[in-house]
Formats: sequence, C-alpha cells, structure tokens
Amino acid sequence: LVKTLKRKIQSNLAQKLNIRVIYMTNKLSKFCGVKDNTPEEQQSNVIYSMKCPGCGEIYVGKTNCCFGKRMDEQGTRADQPLHQHLSKCSDFNYLVGLHNLPRSKGRGIASLDSHIFQAVKQNAKVVARSDDWLTLAYMEPLFAKKLNATINHGERAMRSLNLF
Repeated sequence: LVKTLKRKIQSNLAQKLNIRVIYMTNKLSKFCGVKDNTPEEQQSNVIYSMKCPGCGEIYVGKTNCCFGKRMDEQGTRADQPLHQHLSKCSDFNYLVGLHNLPRSKGRGIASLDSHIFQAVKQNAKVVARSDDWLTLAYMEPLFAKKLNATINHGERAMRSLNLF
C-alpha cells in the first residue's frame, strides 16, 4: 500500500521528492477498557453501607482492607456494630424465626449467627471508593448523613457526624 501510494504521488509530481510514511497508532485502551473490573468483594479502600433487612436502619462504614473480608468480620464477630444490631433487632429476629423452620433429613435449625452472617453479606454494598485514606475519612460521615445512618454509634462515629 505504501509503495503504491509513493509511486502514484511521484508520477503526478514534476520533481522527485523523498516521501516518508509515518505510522500513527492508538492504544486500544484509548477507546475502551481493557482490564476487568475488580469484583466488589475484592475492592479495598471503600465506603460501604448495609441496610438491616428487619427494621431498615442503615450502617455506613469505611475500610482499607478487602470489602469481603470486612463483611466477614461484621457478620461473625460479636463486637462489631452490624452483628450487635442484628442480634438485638426484634424485626430481624422475627424474620429469622419465620424462615427458621426445621430442615428435613436430620439437619438442624440454622443458628442466629449464620443468619446474621448471611444478612450482612447480602445487604452490604460499596457506595464509594478512593485510594486516599483522608478522602475516605471525610466521605464516611458525609454518606452517613446522606443515607441517614442510624446504626452508626460510638464516640468516634458521633464525633465524625458532628462535623457536618
């Protein structure tokens, strides 16, 4: 193609020119994404929210570790705010009681802790992401205020919320 182009141009010109063809390419990433999106469970440095399936109250938190690992902690450790709320929430416990029927073939009734773990995993979602920890520190109380997070408690959370 280049030789044909040069020959045609030279045949139409009176004087001989030294023509150079320069190839210009664009990276594929300029037109579309070439990387897969990171699954939500493997994202870190995120602000997340969780809505109680019983009463509908909301919790907003931030984490710099993997979101999935943090949700495992929230669902299994009794000292975590979501676990504490779900274990005390009468609406959630009523729903667990409705669905907690004996299973066939000798399998026992699932414990409240397993229901809490499942509720946290299924109802939590990432609402914002940033690689800057200070940005996350400012965004957490903003989202807590915006989403009307009522499960957030503790001195540090209240101090953050009072900023806004």
